[in-house]
Amino acid sequence: GFVIDKYLSDLAKKGLRTSIRDNLDTDVQMIDCGEDILISWTKLGNHISADADNLELIKNIGIATLYYNKATGEFHDYSMTSSDDKKEVFIRPRVVYDNESGLAQLFYEKMNVGSLTLDSTMKELQEMPTTLSMRYNVLDGNSFRWSEEKEIAISENALKYFDVSNTLGRNVLA
Repeated sequence: GFVIDKYLSDLAKKGLRTSIRDNLDTDVQMIDCGEDILISWTKLGNHISADADNLELIKNIGIATLYYNKATGEFHDYSMTSSDDKKEVFIRPRVVYDNESGLAQLFYEKMNVGSLTLDSTMKELQEMPTTLSMRYNVLDGNSFRWSEEKEIAISENALKYFDVSNTLGRNVLA
């Protein structure tokens, strides 16, 4: 859509979209937050060497978020959520916004890839343990930041699919 095209165009103008790996960004979600549109997506980290192997690429996947102000046409409050020790990847972001409280929530899967090697099969990757996590936005001065992560219990550590929505004024996780 227009907002994503504008964002990518702005990055290119600033010389920040220079790698084919930028095309690895997936799972774009957008939610109307009143004055802003909150955009979230699964993103490859920014500090990857040019000769990175597939294992390094996988272990540098996280969740990016960015607000787009509808009145000014400007982006603000970019944030990247990822694992510092590269033993977990954060994938499949879903965002939901409550008009009444002004609270945005970010849900995502966190996969433990600490035992992943270059010899791991796709089946082994798909069977890596996952958890469901949530953060909410916090106004910090004039900008937003995400709260500390909260894990959501799932049965048998076997999350297959989830989604979120605001239905009849209530945020719903399904």
